[in-house]
Amino acid sequence: MDGKEMYKIWAKEDANIWTSFTKPSLFINIPKTYDLKRLKLSKLKMDVISEIESISKNTIVIIDLPSEGSIKKGLSFAMDFGFRPIPLYNGVNLDENQKTVIDNSNIINTLKNGTLNLLEARISSDANPAFLLDSNRNISINTTNIIKNELYDNRYSIGKDDLPGTDYLKKHGIEKIFVYTNTNLNRDLEDILLEYKNKGLDILIYDGTKIRKEVDSELQNEIMAFENGKFVIMLFSILAFVNLFSQFTVRQAPFLWTTPTLPWLTYLWLDETLADVIAVVIPVLCVITYFKIKDNRNLLPVFFWLFIIDAIIYFIYVMYYGVASFTGYSSGYGLIVFGIPIVIFMFLLRAYKGYRNTRYLSKKEYLEVLEIIDQKNGYNYTSSGRIRRSRYRGYRGYGGSGYGSGYGG
Repeated sequence: MDGKEMYKIWAKEDANIWTSFTKPSLFINIPKTYDLKRLKLSKLKMDVISEIESISKNTIVIIDLPSEGSIKKGLSFAMDFGFRPIPLYNGVNLDENQKTVIDNSNIINTLKNGTLNLLEARISSDANPAFLLDSNRNISINTTNIIKNELYDNRYSIGKDDLPGTDYLKKHGIEKIFVYTNTNLNRDLEDILLEYKNKGLDILIYDGTKIRKEVDSELQNEIMAFENGKFVIMLFSILAFVNLFSQFTVRQAPFLWTTPTLPWLTYLWLDETLADVIAVVIPVLCVITYFKIKDNRNLLPVFFWLFIIDAIIYFIYVMYYGVASFTGYSSGYGLIVFGIPIVIFMFLLRAYKGYRNTRYLSKKEYLEVLEIIDQKNGYNYTSSGRIRRSRYRGYRGYGGSGYGSGYGG
């Protein structure tokens, strides 16, 4: 059996609608081979099996593993679930004497021997595809090393034309994409999955340990902005209590600009005892808001508008008594006095927008999406690997992208 005959088996024209996507590149120069050996395939994990069993009728699989790993796993999907494995290896198969950036020899040998497994698999004509990718297809390497070692650069990326379009998938009843990998996804595949997701297809990713669902990037940004707002409320409350303690011990608040300013004004207008009561009540309300906001997201806009009123009064207060009385003519201190309220306002404004754009979600739906986001970005674990309590997961990166550093809980 030579490469041409093998290609006809993998890309069998009358097999089903998906085989036309098979790439011929690595089959082209395979010489006639007589000593083929059937591959030994490993069993899929139980969580993958149970997930696939429940969704296989409306799902395609994309297997993105290094080198020949995708072929073996794709054949396991074929033998266990009847998926049609579709090789998408687009690399160049050169002469044995030519050194290349990507060594395709293992992929080629596995394709050859895997042909026997494929012939034995019982795959129906309406089987859904399992697309096979090499996760090393566009591996990072220094250009100097390529030149120095006289390597032929046979790296490649996959594009929209290499996989079926969203309309084609929906036309044939596909609603979900199951991605099987053990590495971070390459940018080319991420871009394709993003388009699938934005056009209404569900994305499930198995990363070698667990299955997670991809969340729409806009929804993720809105939720993480809201969570950042909760974190700011917590910091605001902590600083307010620091001020409160200082106020009742030395009658001087070290973080005046972070304390709700309404109680400070009441010392000018009200009895001192009543003003003390108000000075205690407001920080307490901030703390209650923080702990209750998880169960009632509607509390965030209440806090947002109270903060705006508070900030306006604060700046009037500053201007009335003079900027110098607050800054001591220090530009650095002045930056703090005016900067911190502005920064807090920016975070709360983004959180308020996030609240408005996600309030259609029920509490259960919101928490499910948040858990997916936290699993994806590692916010549900501490640096030592311990599970972090959800209310202490904290700051998730300014802008909600999930890639910012910050509070780790």
